[in-house]
Formats: sequence, C-alpha cells, structure tokens
Amino acid sequence: MVQYFWEYVLARSDTQRSDLLFWITGRCRPPLSGFASTPMVISVGGSIDRLPVSHTCSGYLDLPEYSSLEMLELKLNQALEEQNFALA
Repeated sequence: MVQYFWEYVLARSDTQRSDLLFWITGRCRPPLSGFASTPMVISVGGSIDRLPVSHTCSGYLDLPEYSSLEMLELKLNQALEEQNFALA
C-alpha cells in the first residue's frame, strides 16, 4: 500500500505534490532540515470504504489498504477535492 502511495506521489505535478503535502502536514514545502525533524507518518489499515484521513498537527496519514493503485488514486483525489472545497 505504501508503494502505491509513492507511485501516486511521483505521478503528480509539483503543484499537486505541494497540495498533498499541505493536506498531510499543514505545510506546502518540506522542512528545510528535512523530514527527519518533522516526520510524515503513513498508517495503513481500516475500512477500504473510507477515504484517507490526514492529521496535519502530527503529520499522520491514515491510509486504508486499497486493493489497487487506481482505487488509491480515486480515494486520495476525492479526499483532496473535499478538503479544497471546504477551504473555499
């Protein structure tokens, strides 16, 4: 599942990666000192009917164990769109 996540990230534009990073960590750029000082943690598990959930204060991403990259893309895109709608 984590491999699917990184495939998803690598296939995004710089702007999309920045949006994803902001959604997960509350920052639109990586920390200057790197992620060792402010880690991003991916927790895999939970119902595949749910959307991924981010916890920006702690940099945690709760990622259900989807069966394919396509399902992960669909669910992550939906979660990001809903978050962008909420910010508008």
